[in-house]
Amino acid sequence: MSAGNWCANGRKGKMRRGLTLVEVVIVLGIITVLMGSVGFALAEILEASDFARNLIIANFESQRAMTEICRSLTASSRRKDSPYRPRNHNGELAFRMVRDFNASEEKAVYADFFVCYYLDNNTNTLRRRFRAPNGADPGDIITGPDPYYSAWQQIQQLFPGPANQEVGRFITEFTFSIDDDLGIVSVSVVSTVGSGETRATVRKSASVRPFNTD
Repeated sequence: MSAGNWCANGRKGKMRRGLTLVEVVIVLGIITVLMGSVGFALAEILEASDFARNLIIANFESQRAMTEICRSLTASSRRKDSPYRPRNHNGELAFRMVRDFNASEEKAVYADFFVCYYLDNNTNTLRRRFRAPNGADPGDIITGPDPYYSAWQQIQQLFPGPANQEVGRFITEFTFSIDDDLGIVSVSVVSTVGSGETRATVRKSASVRPFNTD
């Protein structure tokens, strides 16, 4: 190789040296710290994402339960001495609701069954079932058309589906109170989804005054 070529090659680039052991250790330490920070940030993002998802579910389920209760409750009676009015039947919110209107008599026609809402603590679901009237009070649970054919047909018209219906999941609390003088029913449900840092809890409350005075 000529001297000219050697000089030309020397001008084109510089000789590179490898990292020393100390430098390698320093670089690895920096990478480890950065990876730890990224991992921690990612964990926080995922945790926040789980909480947000749980919050959405809890909000939806509590709202679904409240909507079902209020929708049917408004069709009951607010008259203090009415046999159809809402009442507390062994922890169930029970009432009868209007299914039709008699135009000739200008009178509401009530269904042949009680609508009953209760909390199933075993499954954390708010459920709706139906009871036959026992005089002015709720009686036996209706499980099918026999022997309550007329009531069962009305149930299928107003609440199509099984005899025991889920109206809200992840429900951990269901409370209600009835003001007989004002005819107002105050209802509250709590939905809880998840556990630990990602646990989300939503409470929904409403005061409902039935439309009808019989």
